[in-house]
Amino acid sequence: MAIVFREMQKPELVSKMYETALKKQPTNEDFYTQLFMSYVRISDYKKQQQAAMALYRHYPKNAYYLWAVMSIVMQAIFSPDPELSKKMYLPLALKMMEKLIKDDKMDTESEVQLYLIILDQMDNYEDSLKILKGKLGDKILTEYKFRKYRIACLHAKLEDWVETNKAYKELVKDEPDQWTFYIAYFKSAFELINSGWTPPDNEESNTEELPDYTTEMVIQFIDDIYKQEKEKEGKAHRGPFLARMELYKMLKQEKRPEADAYAPLHEMLTQYFAIYGDKHCCFGDLTAYVNVLEDEGAEEFFSNVWKSLDLDPEEGNLTYAKDTKQLQRHLAYLQLSRFRGRHLTLSIEEKIQLSEEIMTRYKESLKFGENLLPTDLQQGDVYCLLSVHLLLDCWQTSGDDKFLWQTLSMLEYGISKSPANHHFKLQLIKLYCILGAYGPCTSLYDKMEIKHIQQDTIGYIVTRFAQSLGHFTSASSVYVASLKFFGVNNKDTTEYIITAYRYGTFAKIPEFVKFRKKLSNSLNYTCVTVEKMLLELMVDVNTNNLKFEDLIRYMEIEPEKDEIKWSDLSDNRDLALMISWDPDSKHLSEQDIKDSCELEKDWLKIRSLTLRSLAATALLVSIDNAATDTPASNGGTDTQDNGETLKNLIKELESHIEQLEKKPLTQKKFPLHGPAEPRTSRYLEGKHGQILLDMLKATSDINNLQVNGIDNSEDIQTRIEKQLEQVLDTVKGALSMCQCSIVTEEEGQNKFNYNLLPNLSLLSESICFISLLCGVCYKLLRPLKTGMSKRTRKKKGGVVQTPTIFEQFKTFLTSLVQCIGELHGAVSNIDLLSISLNLSKLSLVDKEKLSQVDGECESRVWQKIEQSYKQSSKELSDLLKHKVDFLSTLKL
Repeated sequence: MAIVFREMQKPELVSKMYETALKKQPTNEDFYTQLFMSYVRISDYKKQQQAAMALYRHYPKNAYYLWAVMSIVMQAIFSPDPELSKKMYLPLALKMMEKLIKDDKMDTESEVQLYLIILDQMDNYEDSLKILKGKLGDKILTEYKFRKYRIACLHAKLEDWVETNKAYKELVKDEPDQWTFYIAYFKSAFELINSGWTPPDNEESNTEELPDYTTEMVIQFIDDIYKQEKEKEGKAHRGPFLARMELYKMLKQEKRPEADAYAPLHEMLTQYFAIYGDKHCCFGDLTAYVNVLEDEGAEEFFSNVWKSLDLDPEEGNLTYAKDTKQLQRHLAYLQLSRFRGRHLTLSIEEKIQLSEEIMTRYKESLKFGENLLPTDLQQGDVYCLLSVHLLLDCWQTSGDDKFLWQTLSMLEYGISKSPANHHFKLQLIKLYCILGAYGPCTSLYDKMEIKHIQQDTIGYIVTRFAQSLGHFTSASSVYVASLKFFGVNNKDTTEYIITAYRYGTFAKIPEFVKFRKKLSNSLNYTCVTVEKMLLELMVDVNTNNLKFEDLIRYMEIEPEKDEIKWSDLSDNRDLALMISWDPDSKHLSEQDIKDSCELEKDWLKIRSLTLRSLAATALLVSIDNAATDTPASNGGTDTQDNGETLKNLIKELESHIEQLEKKPLTQKKFPLHGPAEPRTSRYLEGKHGQILLDMLKATSDINNLQVNGIDNSEDIQTRIEKQLEQVLDTVKGALSMCQCSIVTEEEGQNKFNYNLLPNLSLLSESICFISLLCGVCYKLLRPLKTGMSKRTRKKKGGVVQTPTIFEQFKTFLTSLVQCIGELHGAVSNIDLLSISLNLSKLSLVDKEKLSQVDGECESRVWQKIEQSYKQSSKELSDLLKHKVDFLSTLKL
């Protein structure tokens, strides 16, 4: 039964089952253990504590006692009241652990670790130090150097910079390649230097026990470590070499005169490059220091590196790398050059020339990978990526799309030679989506073999575009795969937590809980959930006899409740996913990341309010009402409540859209290797929010007629007429943006209109929502029309005036169907195959100047884009045809 309840995702029923079982067998140890674990699954820390203490009373084992203590600690960590944690939970947990020590029962490392967790939560670092330096600290054996490292960290938290410096100094000596130790050592040293600390008179003679409290002592220590590494046999550790550069950088930042007397930075960089230039880590290591160089020093560094490469042209011909080490050194040189900004000063012609040279080197480098497995990367793949980035620079500078098309061919060529390279796949997905072609992205994404947490961190690259580019079938598949991961996450993570309790790894428990919470409140997860529901409303309603109101009921949407915890939403996207060697000025900044998150939340709110508003309209129509054509038997109470909910949602959506129209951030553009802009700006530009709002208002007013009666409602009917006219006018305005050719001519050159498809898709979505609301309006008006017909038959010798609303609605439906027909025509025109438009013959690429890859790759690009647009056209056409068929059934 427990397994069944867990699979049903009803863990609270497991707890109730074991509670009942314990009433029958109050001393069953296994039942008590399972009850405790069931409380772990639902994060009921208070009941965890009670169950663990009950276990300990019956079976006095340390493990059960520690479960109880850890349950109290969890209450403290996740309590909404910090004061309650400090004054009650943590002191109680500490007292329980002190009792364990007093009774001499603290025997294992896990018990000591739990004691330290409690002290750390209480910010009681002094006692933590005493524990680590005492006998209990001797029990910590599993983690290498853990004790020494924790002692150093605690001294740093206490801001005891003397002891901190001495502790990290010893750690650096023990592990000269551990970078975090150097950073902490420098921090403590400069804290001492800046504070003017000097040793007491009685300690000056014992220099071995003194910290490094002067600049000279720090320089001397780092130089000593550096010399030891330099003189030892074999490959030296990178740490000491980087530490010298880091020290120079810090001295410069502190504007200390010792920096000028120190070894020149460009010489240190050159020395480092000479040793590690053929390693993949070289670029990442040196980025922190290349930009510290003055212009003169930078030129000397790059000049020295170029000379060391031995790649000068011979008789006007390129000299190629003779082995992989020379190749990697040249790649590092190019990467650092780009990062320093040396490519920014090049003209478009110079960038094209450099791109061609680099691509030529890429083709030559393929000889080093002739016998590689398909899962291995080519040694020179970075050449291809750098060449692509140079042409993308040209595209962004000039706006000429021929560069964009050329990069696609180059990347297709690269992926044909290195099928496992995920950077090629990511760049291709990005560029295909810019061109409105989602079709190739499905295969590329599947070949990346995205697993587990990557569904959250990476999945946004396809979930953002599938639906917006008219690939509804693929969008549904992507959404299902993504939601499947989130569905099992809660169950899997809970098992990790239970395992941590069983094996006493208490430090991991808060981490697992926070991880589970972070995924449960994932921004990407929430967006996908809402988008999937909207997609189902667009595609599935009125197919296979599935009614709008039935689907809303299956979705269990309560429109009056906003179930999204906006303040807890966590943006888990990996926005540094796409590789870039651009200068810092062109990199994705922290502000860009915050702005992207804010924009995603803005768009999510639009979609969430849209979904809830549509759900509220569905609830206006009861099943009985729809079946019997008579007013609901409850006197309209529920309908009135749902009507008020709808009005509130309309106001909220209208207010949100008004705020976004005034918000400058909505129009923000991000670097090419950064996140895609949400659909908000396109949504506002096409006035799709206004279309939905006017239709929702009309639906709300029609509901008022149904609730309050149609007599003496001329004002409401006039208002409904204006609202329906506004819907049609706005739809026609949005339609005019879509009635253009897929290929346009500007200044004698053909340009591919890749903004057309997103506009068509967005308008098709709006049409779907209007159709749903038309169905609701029809079901609300039909009983009124039936009632008027009965009154007309009963009236003798008089004429009953027919309200205008019925004719207005018929006229609206007729005009709407005409608009959908025009939209269908525009959608048909993007099927490149049906209109006999061959992209490869449109001269979108200047082949004389950009001939870096063969025609086969270009043909492959054209074919993929043609097939993608054909699929988009088909799915959009089928969707619109279905809506026309549905609207034709709405006859009053």
